[in-house]
Amino acid sequence: MESESQNCVVIPVNRSDVVFQSSFSTIVRSFENFDPKILFILHAEFNKNLINSLDPLFKQLEMNGVEVKKVNLNQLFPYNINSSEEIANGIENLLQGCKKVYLVPTSGASIVSSALGILYQKNRCKNYFLVNYLFSFGPWISFYYPFTPRETERVIIDPEPNVNPSQSPPMPIDEQIRRLKKLDNYFQERIVEESKKNTFLGNMYKLVYEMNVRTEGVNALKITLPPTRPPESSKGKNKEEKDKKPPSSGPSSLTLKVNDMKNIKDKLESILGSGLKDLQINPTYIAEIIENVSGIHRIMVYDQGDDKKSSEKDLSEVAKDFDFVVIDTNLIYYGIHSYEIRGLSIPYCVNFEMGTKLYEEKKISSFYETLYSIYDAILLRARILPSEMTYCDQSIPKMDPDLLEGGLILTGDRRAFRVWSNSPLSKYATVKFVKLDDEIRNNESERKYSLLSIASLLMGLKDDIEMNVELIRD
Repeated sequence: MESESQNCVVIPVNRSDVVFQSSFSTIVRSFENFDPKILFILHAEFNKNLINSLDPLFKQLEMNGVEVKKVNLNQLFPYNINSSEEIANGIENLLQGCKKVYLVPTSGASIVSSALGILYQKNRCKNYFLVNYLFSFGPWISFYYPFTPRETERVIIDPEPNVNPSQSPPMPIDEQIRRLKKLDNYFQERIVEESKKNTFLGNMYKLVYEMNVRTEGVNALKITLPPTRPPESSKGKNKEEKDKKPPSSGPSSLTLKVNDMKNIKDKLESILGSGLKDLQINPTYIAEIIENVSGIHRIMVYDQGDDKKSSEKDLSEVAKDFDFVVIDTNLIYYGIHSYEIRGLSIPYCVNFEMGTKLYEEKKISSFYETLYSIYDAILLRARILPSEMTYCDQSIPKMDPDLLEGGLILTGDRRAFRVWSNSPLSKYATVKFVKLDDEIRNNESERKYSLLSIASLLMGLKDDIEMNVELIRD
């Protein structure tokens, strides 16, 4: 190696689950935190497609002074290798001359992660450090840094700075932001690309990236409408009175705080009411959609359709007992996108109902296009089930039993629940009723996701109602 003053980061990228998101996040966070001169990317032969998808990021890093070395593990080690220690020794041979070595097993398969652990134990007195990123999944499952909030991708370093004084802690936040901004053009291009494909995801990428490049942080959303001038009849007025302009009201604004998101519907209705009424749209209806879709309320599951508290459970708790979960359209309107659900399955009838609603709501079509794009984003991590292209209350009971057997079927429609649970459908699948909890979610990262979902939906209203939507530090 060229110098004794190089920081090196070692990142394996050969795990199989959410590998792109995990790898991308880990690489960018490490660039922010450790000022690497050399980035070793360890990958297996089967991960070549992943490496290709990460190449644009590698090129950006190389343009900013980082040497990226891609190491094919199948070429580095023979197939008859017998232990993790042999892998550790082979990796160690790559690192001669590094001043500090940051080993990051987060996105690596078990055997390589074990090898990095062994390598750390052997060299912990020689400026070797073990780094893990704790990702906050849940609603952020399909996102990746820097399009997830910085605090949701927490860094843990062993040994801690006070244990080994030679270690530099992660960069101060202002330095992390300065380094992140070096890649600004690249991330802005990704935001534009995503916006062309999906309005909701594009909005979320834009909003979260804005959060991550602001040193003061963001914990609130401010909605501002311009001043309004009430209409006034000129009948019976003399010229002087006609020329006098009626007083205008000042701009109205609303601030939604991450830690105070109760009564969102009432707050949104109060500020958007006049604008929506001008469009002949019920403001209560739209405000309720925004609150419910945001995911700020938990989805509660009941054994019976009468909401008995004795059978009430959070969706996450119930869904983990099933290999797949089939949803009715109302789950889209209940913020199902804010949940991490294994085997999430969507019948064609949901597409029919969402498309029909989009077609019908022409008065605020941009809002419904954003709403539809949330559904589109869910499809990226769900499987599609064939059903009749009609309304789900009729279509789901007629689906092929082999597709539904052993699954959990959820609906927020009381009538559909009663019919389905008393039909042959209930003999091969579990049917349960859902509704939204009255309380808001406790987890701050979930509330922040909901706040940004609200911002994205409001951005869909900006074509019809003049308003400013901005993230602030309250």
